[in-house]
Amino acid sequence: MTNKSPIPASAAAARWRRPGCLLLLTLAALLALWLGWTGWQVYGYARRLQASVGSLQALAAPNALDTIQPADLLALQPQIAALDDDIQGLARTVRPFMFITPALGWLPRVGPEATQARPLLDLATHTSAAGRLAFDSLMPVLSAWQDKQAPGSLTERIIPVLAAAAPQFEQVAARLQQAAAARSQINTTGFSTRPQGLLDRFDAALPLLQTLVRGATLAPALLGADAPRSYLLVAQNNDELRATGGFISGIGILHLDKGQISADLQDAYSVDNWAIPHPDAPAPLARFMQADVLALRDANWSPDFPTSARVIQGLYQLNKNVAADGVIAFDLNFVQALVGALEPLNMPGYQRPLTGGNVITAMRTIWAQPLDSEASVTPTSGGGSDWWKHRKDFMGDLMRATLDKAQGGDIRPGSLLFAIKEALDRRHLLISVNDPSVQALLDQSGWNGALQPGSGDFLALVDSNLGWNKVNGRVEQTLTYTVTLPANGPAQAELVVQYHHPSTTALTSCIHEARYGNTYEDMMDRCYFNYVRLLTPEGAVLRTADGLESGTLGTAPGERGTTEMHGYFVMLPGSTHTVRFVYDLPQQVFQQGGYTLRIQKQPGTRAWPLQVTVRLPADGPWQATPTDAQVQAGLVTWQTTLAQDRSLVVN
Repeated sequence: MTNKSPIPASAAAARWRRPGCLLLLTLAALLALWLGWTGWQVYGYARRLQASVGSLQALAAPNALDTIQPADLLALQPQIAALDDDIQGLARTVRPFMFITPALGWLPRVGPEATQARPLLDLATHTSAAGRLAFDSLMPVLSAWQDKQAPGSLTERIIPVLAAAAPQFEQVAARLQQAAAARSQINTTGFSTRPQGLLDRFDAALPLLQTLVRGATLAPALLGADAPRSYLLVAQNNDELRATGGFISGIGILHLDKGQISADLQDAYSVDNWAIPHPDAPAPLARFMQADVLALRDANWSPDFPTSARVIQGLYQLNKNVAADGVIAFDLNFVQALVGALEPLNMPGYQRPLTGGNVITAMRTIWAQPLDSEASVTPTSGGGSDWWKHRKDFMGDLMRATLDKAQGGDIRPGSLLFAIKEALDRRHLLISVNDPSVQALLDQSGWNGALQPGSGDFLALVDSNLGWNKVNGRVEQTLTYTVTLPANGPAQAELVVQYHHPSTTALTSCIHEARYGNTYEDMMDRCYFNYVRLLTPEGAVLRTADGLESGTLGTAPGERGTTEMHGYFVMLPGSTHTVRFVYDLPQQVFQQGGYTLRIQKQPGTRAWPLQVTVRLPADGPWQATPTDAQVQAGLVTWQTTLAQDRSLVVN
């Protein structure tokens, strides 16, 4: 047997090294090719995304969505789909590299953004998917809108299609919720101006998108897609302010059945059947307006709209023996916005087309001289006079004209939707329905006018004009709220409300009487007889109050778990009047180093100036939301307007 010499170790190593090197080189080459191909894909996606975003930027132009038409949206669908394809493709391509991004903070210029790549990518994918789903769901609706040759009115064409799309809109809502969750994970510390600006735009747009999706989900049930609905329409005149928006001037029934719409609106005075016993009036109405029983025109005394809505429904059924499925209340601000969205609005018998700019003037003018009346208003007009019978005809004429135009489809849908949404957000339009599932969605959106005190500090000022006049069309006010949060002991709050009546009418005394004048404006230039209610957190204790008549100041348990402080004052035209409340807050408003404040806007009011000052128990560090609140030296100062409900959080 021949003995073979052993192979030297160095030779054996060399034998294995050559294939190993070849393998490594091959893997390196493949990795380089893969990285190159990945980079090329990323570059391609980035270029297409840039082009897609650029083409869609026209939607962000001022008033672009106000004038957009269904045909414009239909044309956008392919671009939205391509945008989503590119974002999802980019996400699939770069996700294998996401594990390394948290360690890339050292990169110059883009380090902070690189560390947040994963949640930024999640935000992009969920948002684009939501947009695509929304457009896909809207396509049948937009097509039905466009098809004017199809039988039926606009609502008859689109409501069944919108109802069929409800499951898809629920998916859109889920995607938006995922996008919001991803956004909450992004730490923007150190972000440069451009990405921070994009995120700010997303933050501003998200509530609107969520609202529109909720609206699309709500609309079919509200509009009678599954069964006929009848709602009470309540016209509230906020020139004569009441708790939920204004004196009830008109009331009627809105009938909805699978898109078919009919409505009537009549003088609220004509509803009450005084042969039927009525409930007692609330104590302040009995004391200050000598009201023995509750008339339907005063039925919105509760500042909690669902509560007032139940009272309105009950009184209407008592007087008319007609039951309704809910209540829709609106004020003059909504009328102005609605006409502005539909303008020009032509009405038979009216010489000029109505616009958002002239409709309120026209309403006041025609109130004094109705088209179908030969008599004009006089200080003693009323009862069975010809003027009295026709003074509110304009309400019904305007409602029929708006319905006819909307049903015909010759409208700007963006303008109409945004007018309705803004009115809901600012409490110029309130909806309360008996259907629990629809009501739950309204509750979530804050569109039902309910008091929502929450668990922290709460503030809701409720003014009620008890003077038989329209002075709230003139009166202005500002609110200043100061809270002192001590290290020990109860927090103390002070609310100062300054009322200013700018009328130049010279009066030396205030006569509390029910009378008309020669013009609508005459009723705006009278004294302000105001019953004030301040709703605070449950357990608040009143210490002192100024600016209220002797014997009228009091406290009581408020609605929805609040404490109510109330009183009454009278002010002359051309004067300024200040009301001040000082009270202790319950301990729960400042717990675990955090303070939250919710300020609820009274329906029917304008966007009054509001200043909030929070004195903190130590110098800090403290953070406040919203970010425009200034924090320094143990003091938070926030200047804003009460255009809609506001919230402040200090941590």
